[in-house]
Amino acid sequence: MLIAIATDQDRVSMHFGRCETYTLLWLEKGAVQKRKTIGNPGHAPNALPAYLKKEGVETVVCGGIGHRAQELFANYGIKVIAGVDKTIDATIEALRRAFTTVRNGRPGPVLVDVPKDVSTQKCEYEYPAEISMRSY
Repeated sequence: MLIAIATDQDRVSMHFGRCETYTLLWLEKGAVQKRKTIGNPGHAPNALPAYLKKEGVETVVCGGIGHRAQELFANYGIKVIAGVDKTIDATIEALRRAFTTVRNGRPGPVLVDVPKDVSTQKCEYEYPAEISMRSY
């Protein structure tokens, strides 16, 4: 999985489109396979999603990103993880641990931190006719 982290110096950037660089991270089976830094080509509507998709990015990580930008990334099939305020190294370690846990599973509750603007949005939901859930 290729992840792009919006980077300002050694921290996750608070504004995805205006960061200095992007740290690209290849994660496979819970291990970092490769890490590289690429420049920001500039802040223009729809340019960043196209640029990062061309690089093969599947997920972006940032401190903040607008709703319209999130929609543009979704149009390219790129997932967005926002609200991160850590150093790049701490973020990479958290991602590595999280993807290892998801891949291997773990018993017990899982904390999912949902940003306030997402949790207050209204949406329609249809209950499935049947639920298949693994238990421990």
